[in-house]
Amino acid sequence: MVKTAICAIFAYLLGSIMFAYYICKVTKGVDLREVGTKNPGMANAFKCGGIMEGILTGVGDIAKGAIPVLVAREIGVGIFGQYLVGLAALLGHMFPVYLKFKGGVGVNTAYGILLVLIPKAFLVVFPCWFLGYFLTRSNDGVQYAAFIGVFLYTLFFAKNIDLSLYIFLMGIFIMIRSAVVRHPAEVVQFLEKYFKLKVKL
Repeated sequence: MVKTAICAIFAYLLGSIMFAYYICKVTKGVDLREVGTKNPGMANAFKCGGIMEGILTGVGDIAKGAIPVLVAREIGVGIFGQYLVGLAALLGHMFPVYLKFKGGVGVNTAYGILLVLIPKAFLVVFPCWFLGYFLTRSNDGVQYAAFIGVFLYTLFFAKNIDLSLYIFLMGIFIMIRSAVVRHPAEVVQFLEKYFKLKVKL
């Protein structure tokens, strides 16, 4: 329990490092919280920083999800403890203590977590990316398709119910974070279009 708690704290603090914000601040002198989508995540790093900034952000975000879970595994933390550690890293990215708890969506950090927990599932990620883009032509569609693919692989091929539920929980967190915090205007547009509701931000 002590090991799990220490690893979870480490995971949250590491997850709170917003690579997009710091990289773009250093290389371009821009504050991602004030430009583009005003979100300190990889998509905004690509948009307002550049290709290199976006790539470096993606690598950093994946690493900060993978490293804490890997450390927890190596020091003998059980599988459910590893789930908790991964969730702490994800929450750190979403609510970073260093940026007044205003962070990103967490997709790449979740990929890093799952890369350690079930690496074989990534055989389905790339096909799902292409399928998601073909069907939706949107970044969110790509992300959701990949998560659904990993979830289905874990449930039906790996036959790991616990991990499937964990992936489902992370997916819910990411969808809520993306829809409500990152893209509120899109949520309003969806409600007005399909449910005829008038919503004011």
